[in-house]
Amino acid sequence: MQPVVTFGLAGRSPKEVAILLTAGRSEVLVDVRRDPRSRYESFADRERLAEWVRALGKEYQWWGETLGGRRPEGYAHFARSDEFRLALLRLTELAMWRGVAIVCAEAQPWRCHRYYIAQALHR
Repeated sequence: MQPVVTFGLAGRSPKEVAILLTAGRSEVLVDVRRDPRSRYESFADRERLAEWVRALGKEYQWWGETLGGRRPEGYAHFARSDEFRLALLRLTELAMWRGVAIVCAEAQPWRCHRYYIAQALHR
């Protein structure tokens, strides 16, 4: 399996995100924000972030529909579903061949759904 890193975009400048992508040897940025928005112009929406990531020579993929947060029943419940397991399997297959950076908006992983994704990948 290739390296998998996770981090939040909140409070991070484009320069800092570029450093994290490079240091983590990430080839693909997997955006798991359900509704991708940011105060930084580069991350303002899905299309701008994709453009910015491609300019760094990386690939952008939006997985907000499959692994995004804000689930009506709560993410802990969703993390036990077949839908989550299937998406996690796809993510694992991607990470078998390419370095992956999983990003969302929340800065602290224990305060967001990125925690559940990282824990499931670790298992």
